[in-house]
Amino acid sequence: MRYLITGGAGFIGSHLSETLLNRGDEVFVLDDLSTGSVENIRHLKANPRFHYIFDSIMNKHLLAEMVDECDVVFHLAAAVGVRLIVESPVRTIETNVHGTQFVLDAASKKKKLVFAAAASGLPSFPMAFDAHATSCAIAEPHPTIKVSTATNNMERCMKLPPQELSVKSYAADTTVTSVARLTPVT
Repeated sequence: MRYLITGGAGFIGSHLSETLLNRGDEVFVLDDLSTGSVENIRHLKANPRFHYIFDSIMNKHLLAEMVDECDVVFHLAAAVGVRLIVESPVRTIETNVHGTQFVLDAASKKKKLVFAAAASGLPSFPMAFDAHATSCAIAEPHPTIKVSTATNNMERCMKLPPQELSVKSYAADTTVTSVARLTPVT
């Protein structure tokens, strides 16, 4: 299989890349290195099944080309870190919400499977998403949140992390195949 990993030069993305390559899969990484590092993927660069581009998920044309090349998308890219969030809140929102929307849009157009993850410091909200439903299942104690198909119902989603808010508000108008939250296995 061919996988796109946004944020693939980060800690989790680089380990996921290594695991997929060890299985014999082909991996494409898109990372702007804002929090990731070339050092995390240096040992993978010699593998002929490993491809990387240092650019942003905000580059919609490049993102669409990379999604088109792959079977599955792991969306791990995010503007993270307390300092960045405090110093650049607008950039954080643009990257996390709009960037996630761009990933979902590109994947939706090609009917690609998407796995998305929120930052590790956020509370865990495992999600099961059906593109044709009007709700997203949230693990207890959070009840299922209905998503309005007429408008982005921000009031109902105010407690959610930005990536999940984007998924929920965006879900009503697209045909994304699946979105799931990655959680560490202990």
